Amino acid sequence: MAKRTKNYKGIDEAGYQLNDVMRGHIAHNFPNIDAEGTFELFRDNCLAHDRIYANWDAAFRNWLRKPADWGGFKYKDGMDGDPSWRQLIIEARAIGFREPRTPMESTAMYRQALKQFVPENDMLGGRINVSNILKRIK
Repeated sequence: MAKRTKNYKGIDEAGYQLNDVMRGHIAHNFPNIDAEGTFELFRDNCLAHDRIYANWDAAFRNWLRKPADWGGFKYKDGMDGDPSWRQLIIEARAIGFREPRTPMESTAMYRQALKQFVPENDMLGGRINVSNILKRIK
């Protein structure tokens, strides 16, 4: 039996672009994900690391399934769409804390800054207890 050879190509050499099939896959399986922005992250990563694949749709699906391993997503609503940020931002806004500094700031860095934040008095003139708010944040 003859050995099967695969036709591995780089992303530009293969002419791979985000197609309607992959847009549909993202819309169905990852409704909070910005397809164009996530594809841009994927494409830049492939170019930066000179990745070659025989099947680019499969490579992109793998990227979508393992965002932490490969390089992440872009969310439709910015950080509000990211589950790891969602509750943190809601609580921070409730006490008047600043918005995250994207993309440099991680959730851990933001949480640490929030812990050090001294809010203004609440509407009744009392101090807001930041520690109670942080206990609710996962």
